[in-house]
Amino acid sequence: MTTWHQDTESGPATGVTFEARGAGPVSAPCAGQVDFAGPFRSFGNMIILDCGRHYRFVLSGIGQLAVSSGQSVGKSASLGNMGASGGRLFVQLRSGSAIIDPRPYL
Repeated sequence: MTTWHQDTESGPATGVTFEARGAGPVSAPCAGQVDFAGPFRSFGNMIILDCGRHYRFVLSGIGQLAVSSGQSVGKSASLGNMGASGGRLFVQLRSGSAIIDPRPYL
C-alpha cells in the first residue's frame, strides 16, 4: 500500500505498509529477541524485534500476538496473525537511531 519513502500526508513513508488478508500470518523477518509486544497508541498491536547488531524491526497493525516481550524467536517464526478482516501491516527497520529501507531484508 505504501512503499519506502513514498510521499504521504505526514512526509516520506518511514516504512512499508502491506494490505494483509484476513487472519494472515505475520512471520519474523529475522531471528532475535522480542523487545516489545503489545498494544501501542493508535498503531494497534506492535512488535519490536531486536535482530542484533543494532537492527530492530518494528511491525504494527497485528490482530493477535503469538509472542511476548523477552521471548527469543527464529527467522520466519510466527509472531501472530492479522485480524479476521485483514488490515494493514506496517514494517519499519531501524539501525541504531536511523530508519532504513526494510525491503532488502524482507
